Amino acid sequence: MASEQEVQATGSIPYQYVLLPHVFLQETWLEAIEIKPHNPEVVHHCNLAYVTTAGASAETFITGHVPGGQPLDLEPL
Repeated sequence: MASEQEVQATGSIPYQYVLLPHVFLQETWLEAIEIKPHNPEVVHHCNLAYVTTAGASAETFITGHVPGGQPLDLEPL
């Protein structure tokens, strides 16, 4: 991320949408992506999607992180 995100100590926090500062200038294939929070005690969910000129949507979802969750394998069966 381009900058650290502040997390308040108590209460609810609305969803935050952060764009990562990387643009692929040509077709790029990724073999794996892992979301590793610096402080997992304050991260409840983290979702990753790519953004097109139409924006992000359920169709552009790549992976997510949920404490205690299993890795998401998108390999075709």
